[in-house]
Amino acid sequence: MSTTFATTFTRDDDLLRAVLPGLVLATLTLLLGFGLGVVFGLNEEAITSRLAASAAAAPAAIYHGDTTVIKSVLGKSWTYMQRSHLHAGALGTTAVALTMIVVLLGVRPMLARGISVAAGAGALGYSSFWVWAGSRAPGMGSTGAATESLSWLAIPSSGLVVAATCAVLVLRVLRVLRRPFGTMTMTALPLVAAATLAACGRADAPLQRVDSASARSATTAPALLTRAELSMFAGLPTVMAPQGAPNSPAEVALGRRLFYETLLSNGHDVSCNSCHALNGYGADGRRVSFGSVGHVGGRNAPTVYNAAGHLSQFWDGRASTVEEQAKGPILNAVEMGMPSAGAVLDHLRASATYRAAFAAAFPGQASPISYDNVGRAIGAFERGLVTPSRWDAYLAGDTAALTLPERVGLATFVRTGCASCHSGVFVGGQMYRRLGLVAPWPTASDSGRIAVTRAAADLFVFKVPSLRNVEKTGPYFHDGAVASLDSAILLMGRHQLGVELDAPRIASIRIWLTTLTGVLPGVYIAEPQLPVGTR
Repeated sequence: MSTTFATTFTRDDDLLRAVLPGLVLATLTLLLGFGLGVVFGLNEEAITSRLAASAAAAPAAIYHGDTTVIKSVLGKSWTYMQRSHLHAGALGTTAVALTMIVVLLGVRPMLARGISVAAGAGALGYSSFWVWAGSRAPGMGSTGAATESLSWLAIPSSGLVVAATCAVLVLRVLRVLRRPFGTMTMTALPLVAAATLAACGRADAPLQRVDSASARSATTAPALLTRAELSMFAGLPTVMAPQGAPNSPAEVALGRRLFYETLLSNGHDVSCNSCHALNGYGADGRRVSFGSVGHVGGRNAPTVYNAAGHLSQFWDGRASTVEEQAKGPILNAVEMGMPSAGAVLDHLRASATYRAAFAAAFPGQASPISYDNVGRAIGAFERGLVTPSRWDAYLAGDTAALTLPERVGLATFVRTGCASCHSGVFVGGQMYRRLGLVAPWPTASDSGRIAVTRAAADLFVFKVPSLRNVEKTGPYFHDGAVASLDSAILLMGRHQLGVELDAPRIASIRIWLTTLTGVLPGVYIAEPQLPVGTR
């Protein structure tokens, strides 16, 4: 058979053998794309999470069994491997259709095989180039270059294999048809087959470059998320319990009272609830909040709902838990303005109600009214501020919980790249990220986390906020400078992902974000009767 093939194609295996070398190389390209998706997922985790920004950080965390990092890396890797299949399908269709045409038109066998090899090798080489380009960025501070390389990583991968497989099937049909039909027919058929292959290559291709045409197609022909893509998210717990023993009902009741207590402010005029209104989804709707005796804060007040599950508190992450965070604003000069912890305790000890409440919440302690216990009690209450939504029902298996436009919006959100930061239980809140990662942010007055860590790498770095209840918690960003959710989505695409989102795609993402609006726990947050006579 080898001798026959060297001189002319046999009826049984001519077309298959012509495209086989290209298929082999395309398969190698597929394996390369998947392997490198994992590699870049590891490096991206090192750059964007709480890990040190080094190439070895994420693998080390996985080696030591950090399940949070493992899940995050898998989610990011899958996203990278999915992002460029549209280009892959186009490249694969072109390469295999070219091989088919030259075979059917009678080009010499070795030349046909050479074209097939060149097509596959070109795809493999193109992928290898982006391997080289991308490997120079992760872990070396050039996160923008890493993102750009990653967005093109999978171009010649699985779409090429899909297109090549479709081509082989069509070619074998054409081989049968070649018997009863003439040369003119067989010259025209490749053009029809090429169109078929193009459709095959695009059938399930996620969208990468964002333009009006793709946005319109997203609303008319939605490509919903796969099970693997959906696994990067998880439903809310019923309570965000602290490590160790759970909080007692007495601790929660005391914390609820202290959350509403204006006695904790210097002018007895503001409470935690003043800036984090529990009946307003934990925010006050202002660009920045007003503190005691009319002082004006410097950053937007983030919502307290679901915040106990975040990796840290405050925009700059300077507090690791809600218990630690609760003690900060009370002594902050422009927030609640109390002069000292001792002054706070003097007010509380003067109240018989609070003396009894602290004793019940912290039994066995010689001095239960302490500043640490103030933080513990408020934190205990905040750990129950959970807002489950239709999104959680959908994650639990209720596919009817989301409408079709909402599920299309979810797919748009993920495949645009937003889920590289906003994923997990809280759809964010689990990593730090430089604001203006790809394009400089419009304002640079707030230097971000560098004020906490003093590390140059943390310049303009902030905690990624949770998107739960985002529809209700504007204005947006650390300075509250953006009033509308649509504008916030536009800016995120432009400055963090390097894509210009048009109005239909922004609307699609916003439609899904509304499903994250949860139900407020009305009974749990009801304002209690506060002690009198201590003001």
